[in-house]
Amino acid sequence: MVQTPQGPLEMTGNFWQHEYEIRQQGQLVASISKKWFSWSDTYTVQIQNQSGQRNSWQW
Repeated sequence: MVQTPQGPLEMTGNFWQHEYEIRQQGQLVASISKKWFSWSDTYTVQIQNQSGQRNSWQW
């Protein structure tokens, strides 16, 4: 658990499968996953905004 000015954040997931979720007060804030078949380590980060839409980034 991490304390922020907006409230505590809790990160859960599976270390070996590289799948994580970040929640604030039980609400999903972001999900992070590793893409397994790529030339280098690639992660996808999906951030949920207040209206429920998700934005995705890969790097």
